[in-house]
Amino acid sequence: MSAKLKVLQIAKHDVEKKLKHAKKELVHSRFNYENAVRNHAPVVKIEGYLRVYENNEVSYNNLVGMVSAADEMILEVEGQEA
Repeated sequence: MSAKLKVLQIAKHDVEKKLKHAKKELVHSRFNYENAVRNHAPVVKIEGYLRVYENNEVSYNNLVGMVSAADEMILEVEGQEA
C-alpha cells in the first residue's frame, strides 16, 4: 500500500467519524433528521463532502479544509440548541 493511499484512507475514516458524530448530534438536537435534510443542515453538507472525496474530486488538503468548515457548522447547530 502506498503512503498516499494510506493517508487518504485515514482521512476518509476521519470524515466518516465526523459524519457519524454529526448525525448523532442531530438526532439528539431539536431537529430531526428529515427536517435537517430539508433545511440543508450540516450533516447533509458533510455527506456531500464525503461523496466528493470518495469520487476523488478533491485533494487531501482540500478535504482537511472542508472537514474544518464542517466542524464549524456542527458547532453552529450545537450553539442553536442552547
